Amino acid sequence: MECVFCDLLKSGTARWVTRQSAVAAFAPLNPLAPGHTLVIPTEHYADIFDTPPGPLADAMAEFVG
Repeated sequence: MECVFCDLLKSGTARWVTRQSAVAAFAPLNPLAPGHTLVIPTEHYADIFDTPPGPLADAMAEFVG
């Protein structure tokens, strides 16, 4: 089964807030609240517990002030 996030990165069809080499952010189709944004690493990982510290830090550094 293909990863939905990997599919979005490959197709480029999301409403991108930003796309960078290590991190991407996009607006979900059904936002939970105004401004709801999903931030994902651009490499595939099974879940947050499988994601190395570097990509997690990149995601936080990009969007936290």
